[in-house]
Amino acid sequence: MSQDEAEPQFSVLLVVDDDAFTRTFLREQLEARGQVVLTARDAEEAATLLRQVDEPVVVVLDLMLPGRNGVELLAELHPRSSAYLRFVLVSASARVEHAAEDHPLVVGRLGKPIDIPQLMQHVNVARSQLGTAAA
Repeated sequence: MSQDEAEPQFSVLLVVDDDAFTRTFLREQLEARGQVVLTARDAEEAATLLRQVDEPVVVVLDLMLPGRNGVELLAELHPRSSAYLRFVLVSASARVEHAAEDHPLVVGRLGKPIDIPQLMQHVNVARSQLGTAAA
């Protein structure tokens, strides 16, 4: 792990996945790297949390969710979201590579099982776009 990965980044990660094991695993891995992590089990819970957070958020978003899926959640975002949100899409499906291809807020896509160093690379790209990268 590099020095940058261990330093707090002063923005929030939101992990949205309906699988409790995946949510817990990602939260533990990301918190061990100094990240502030919230979790949600579906798009409804994620939308509620996003309305409550007052700082930039990088969302690790599973595509396959009960109810509204990840792509539907992306489609419902207000245009002003570009100032404070970025997304890393994840899925066990190979379709994740082409999901929301033209969406301006999506900075990366990962298959499951999730490679944590690759995820952190996407998170760092997202943070640099949001202006919240560590000094």
